[in-house]
Amino acid sequence: MADRIQINKNKIVIERNIVERSLMQARDFVKDKRKVFLGALIGFFVVCIAGIGAYLYIESSMSKIQVRFEKAFEKYRSAKDSGDREALAAVTREFDDIASSSVFGFYHDINYYMLGNIYFDEGQFKKAKENLISFADKSSSELYVQLAIVKAGIAAEQDGDVDEALGIYKRFEKDFPESIISEQAFFNMGAIYEKKKDSSSAREYYNKVISLYPQSLFARRAKKRLMLMPVSVM
Repeated sequence: MADRIQINKNKIVIERNIVERSLMQARDFVKDKRKVFLGALIGFFVVCIAGIGAYLYIESSMSKIQVRFEKAFEKYRSAKDSGDREALAAVTREFDDIASSSVFGFYHDINYYMLGNIYFDEGQFKKAKENLISFADKSSSELYVQLAIVKAGIAAEQDGDVDEALGIYKRFEKDFPESIISEQAFFNMGAIYEKKKDSSSAREYYNKVISLYPQSLFARRAKKRLMLMPVSVM
């Protein structure tokens, strides 16, 4: 709608449409609050620039961590293949340094998984367990977390702490009840209960392996363990 002009005595009055009135009111508001408006606008741009800077810094840092990890991994494979224990010790320290000097992200987390497996292979089961649990607590990679928890349980067993191992396996059972690797965790739980002279719980987990994974290697092992267990007399 076009503006309407009215002559009221000695004054000319311009009647504006609703859109124009809103725009004029907004202009007057900004004019009155100019300092506040400019401050808010400047603050917004400062936050945006800071956010972009932080994003670029994080991206750059993560790229550097990725490069360091990939180089360390190549050194690890070479040392593993050649059996060079000094080189393996050096690359272990490198993985440890990458983990401690970074904060988050895949290439931060995976260092703990690598360290856990290296220490496990070296027979340092306590360190293996600690690093594997650290990885499981940090990582969002479900399959690797499952593998890490089961291996941490085995490491605890090898370190002589069957109660802690049982606790780790129970965590696995609670968090991943339908995991594709449950068979090993359940068999190991049965074996621990057998060691602890808890025949009822041992049978429960051995039978769980047999019923859920009848064709697996662990099912065959569970059947043998059950056959060797004394028959309980009521």
